[in-house]
Amino acid sequence: MSLNETLEDILKENALEKAEGSDGIILRERQAKMAVQVIHCPEPVTAIRLGKFSHLSVLKDGPRKQQCDYLLIVQRNGIIHAVFIELKKTLTQEERPKEQLRRSRPFLAYLLSVCEIESERSIARTRLTYIIIAEKRNERLDKQRVKIGPSRISLEQYRKIKIATIVGTTVSLADLTNS
Repeated sequence: MSLNETLEDILKENALEKAEGSDGIILRERQAKMAVQVIHCPEPVTAIRLGKFSHLSVLKDGPRKQQCDYLLIVQRNGIIHAVFIELKKTLTQEERPKEQLRRSRPFLAYLLSVCEIESERSIARTRLTYIIIAEKRNERLDKQRVKIGPSRISLEQYRKIKIATIVGTTVSLADLTNS
């Protein structure tokens, strides 16, 4: 049984975002009333809603209990990709979405441990990717006269992790796993 099959076997239905036919997977942020479509998904993809999880109750409240919106597990070219995704309606420079991505890593470690016990085999090393997907850029006007348009995907280093930022409502699976 593959890692994706094991995850889908052990997780409750409401923790998973299912593919919608050949259209790929739609990731939703219900509070912000936004949706992002992940297209071109030929490989097995398991989209896990981390909002259905919570950190251990013995942890003190505060920033350490933050979490991102989704964790995608993708097996591509023999490599397991774990893609942490935070959805934002409007892209800003605040640090909170970056912290939500960084603080979500324990969920992956826990899920992989459960899958290893369930399948009775070790799981190969996983490649981690952190992504913020925003529907639009900050609405403030740019008063510069001449400016080259920004790239659709930008990268930044934040506290020892590399975070990709994508602006748009449709993204290919390749963009998520190659960042």
